[in-house]
Amino acid sequence: MPPSSLGRSPPLATSFLRFLIGLQLLAVFANSLPSSSFLNPPEPTYGGIFAEGKIVVLRNNISCQDRLAAFGPQLPDEGLLGFLVTVSNLAPVLDNGGNFGCDRVNASGLSNWIALVQRGQCSFVQKIRNLQSSGAKAVVVGDNTPHSPLITMFANENTTDVHIPSVFVSLYDYELLLREADALVGFGRGAEVLLLPNELDIPLAEILVVTVLSPAAVMLALYLIWSYRQYLRRQQERAPLAVVLNLPTKVFTLEECNENDPLECSICLEDFAQGDMLRVLPCKHVYHKDCVDKWLTERKKTCPICKADTCPEEPTETSPLLSVETV
Repeated sequence: MPPSSLGRSPPLATSFLRFLIGLQLLAVFANSLPSSSFLNPPEPTYGGIFAEGKIVVLRNNISCQDRLAAFGPQLPDEGLLGFLVTVSNLAPVLDNGGNFGCDRVNASGLSNWIALVQRGQCSFVQKIRNLQSSGAKAVVVGDNTPHSPLITMFANENTTDVHIPSVFVSLYDYELLLREADALVGFGRGAEVLLLPNELDIPLAEILVVTVLSPAAVMLALYLIWSYRQYLRRQQERAPLAVVLNLPTKVFTLEECNENDPLECSICLEDFAQGDMLRVLPCKHVYHKDCVDKWLTERKKTCPICKADTCPEEPTETSPLLSVETV
């Protein structure tokens, strides 16, 4: 591999890293898209917690977003099924024909029903208490102001006596549910609805992907690229086995030693013994064959003493085959 390729990332690893970064950007973009409640965006409730669920009309699968009240019980995990009834259709109505639920209503003959009322005229908890005592199993309260965000219904008093759940919907969804509840069906007016609990599982999954899994995948990819580049660098610093095996060897004998010849291996620091197999490097330094072979193939391709390169440089544009002598 040419030395110039040392600082470059491998093409496959680079493409994989770009793919992961693209997935992360796509997840961030998808998480920022407006939801079905774009005209009525949710606002943080007390403590910054969202309690948003959904109401589904079973007849035609129409759905709308709601927000659970701060008082009363939670919706069951499987949802709450009931028959949606507008309070203005029940008698007696004592609030001037409105649909505010500020008085008890006569719901004899009804069972498993959910009351639909509108905000105004009295407090939220008063509406819920009146309809709870009238036999409703849940209450849907609609806003009375257009294009307002969903709010969380609070009460400034003790609400331990409230035993039914209640949810708040926007004015647009309230009018939609009002039309569905007043629609004529085969057995009369009304609509069967399913109140589903909050859907925090989907946003949490998106948050998990964006904030944990995707960065972890990017970090893993960066670590793999770094490890691969370290491997390439180590491979370039080592001598190929074929080159090392072609280096000359000799058998050490005391009779052939000159006065200035080394008598010990500078790698293992052991004296040369009669008959030891030695490896002679191009710089003329001599070592035990096994010691220097391991050094060159596993650590550095340079001489341990003078750092001379034991591998002949491959000819390139900057290193021609023939050297040019300067005159």
